Amino acid sequence: MEVFGVLFSVGAKALTWLCVILFLAFLGYCFYIKYIHMKYDHIPGPPRDSFFLGHSPTFVRIMKKDGIVHNKFLEWAEIYGPVYRINILHYIILGVTCPEATKEILMSPKYPKDRLLYKGLYNLFGQRFFGNGLVTARDHELWYKQRRIMDPAFSSLYLRGLMGTFNERAEKLMEKLSEIADNNTEANMLQLVNCVTLDVIAKVRFFPDMSVFVITEKNMTEEDEEFMLDNFVTFFIAALFLLSCLLFVAFLGYCLYLKYIHMKYDHIPGPPRDSFFFGHSPTFLRIMKRDGVVHDKFLEW
Repeated sequence: MEVFGVLFSVGAKALTWLCVILFLAFLGYCFYIKYIHMKYDHIPGPPRDSFFLGHSPTFVRIMKKDGIVHNKFLEWAEIYGPVYRINILHYIILGVTCPEATKEILMSPKYPKDRLLYKGLYNLFGQRFFGNGLVTARDHELWYKQRRIMDPAFSSLYLRGLMGTFNERAEKLMEKLSEIADNNTEANMLQLVNCVTLDVIAKVRFFPDMSVFVITEKNMTEEDEEFMLDNFVTFFIAALFLLSCLLFVAFLGYCLYLKYIHMKYDHIPGPPRDSFFFGHSPTFLRIMKRDGVVHDKFLEW
């Protein structure tokens, strides 16, 4: 019994000291979070949902409703400006929407990339994803080397040489839109724009001139292959997203211009349009397909 009493006494003291240590650690962590808040609270940002969890409860609520977290980021940028603060535990995340600041942060060695975050982009589901491409390379010297190699692929001379391909794919899109208009069916513009973007990327074969990489098949090493693969994935995703957005914005601008033209001249009498985009041209095509005379339609009108 005396042995059990001694063990119980030692265990009680150890448990007491463990509780004291845990309490002191928790108290220290609270002070550290408070210090982080005081250090960065001069940066504009939304009010925290929780002292410990910061803004993470907001993200959890959005995801539970199958919402898009990035829409909340955009909302905060509109309210708090191009640079705003996000708190999660003792971590501080800065949301930056200013192009000049984004360029400075991504290109300057003064702003190291977070190891934990970019390690998550290195692999996806256990397979190599972005690897050490331009977006995820944490070593500035490696990033700078890759940037110098990639620069020729974005020269104005090289891009001007692809205008024929761009115009050809645009003509294909117009043919598809004409077919949709003839069938009086709805057009999924996002899907069509994405298809055009993929078509352009596939057509130009994503840097078909291998001299851009300053690599030949004879001296290609495993490191060179990884470099090419990492940047292929990086630029493929970036090109798909960027070109899709640009094409969609251009298409939207063209729609607004057509609407303006319609409003400007609709006071002049005329037959109803067959299509918002193609106007009366479907009527002319139907007449010509039947070997009719378009000028008879003009006379009828």
